[in-house]
Amino acid sequence: MDRAINVVGFLADSTPLLERYVGFWLAYLIPCCAMWIALIPILVGRTFFVRTSPTENIMPQVCDVLRYGIAGRFKMDAAKPDAQLRQHGRQVPWTDLFVEDIKRSLLTCRVLLLFPIHWLCYNQTFNNLISQAGQMITYGIPNDMMKIAGAISGIIVAPIIQKGLYPFLTKRGVSFGPIARMSVGFLVLTLSMAYTTVVQKLIYRAGPCYDIPLTCAAANNSTIPNQISVFLQIPIYFGGALAEVFCLTTGTEYAYNQAPESMKTLVQAIWLAMAGIGACLALAFTPLTKDPHLVTMYAILTGLLGGATILLWALFRQLDKSKAKDGVE
Repeated sequence: MDRAINVVGFLADSTPLLERYVGFWLAYLIPCCAMWIALIPILVGRTFFVRTSPTENIMPQVCDVLRYGIAGRFKMDAAKPDAQLRQHGRQVPWTDLFVEDIKRSLLTCRVLLLFPIHWLCYNQTFNNLISQAGQMITYGIPNDMMKIAGAISGIIVAPIIQKGLYPFLTKRGVSFGPIARMSVGFLVLTLSMAYTTVVQKLIYRAGPCYDIPLTCAAANNSTIPNQISVFLQIPIYFGGALAEVFCLTTGTEYAYNQAPESMKTLVQAIWLAMAGIGACLALAFTPLTKDPHLVTMYAILTGLLGGATILLWALFRQLDKSKAKDGVE
């Protein structure tokens, strides 16, 4: 799955070349055709897919359980049918198992609450790093094409980690559970953000425009960038690819595997919502997303992600230990 996404990302990131040397019409036409082609196996093979009929909407009951649990001094057992009947004379339509499923889902979602900071930093590859590349010598490569380094890195590192590193550690009895994997991913992305800070500082130290790239008179109407190579960005995208394998892949698996059967859709929705929250957090950094404040912005992001890395490991590492005792990877 990850390799397929990275292969598609590689092809998608090549469209800036089509835009530069042919035109926007071809750059948009190819993705449009690709989307229609992708529909063919879905339509042709629809009879071979497992199609589960939708069940009733559990959200009203989930909200009621949470409300009763909060009213019971934040104890979810207070929402169980016998407790509600005994303390309030109230008949409720759910069972003890339903409340236990919600408790388990909440425990799973605790781990996911730090991911908005991860997404905040990871999403820099889709916006500010493109602008950063535009301030550097690109050797005729469109600055928004540098993202292709991330796709190439993903194609290379994903099979090495998933087919090489993980089996190697398993054979030698080394426990490398989901919390450990996600913590490593957070750490790698933290180092990538620190490196990004250094690269931005180097840009500001290079002429001709120093800390106001492309805007001084020496830039010749924004045609002469600061004299520093765009290929210094490659380690940033390589680190992002590593973080994607360790964090995002593991996070998706963790959210699905740890959620009770009746709550899988809900927990997956919460997991995806973390990306949206991360995008919203980016709005707070808008005043810093301009020269000469970019070094400060990247440094703050590095600090935030570093703190989130420490919290993730400190608060949840025992979950890996408990699963190891139960024989669960």
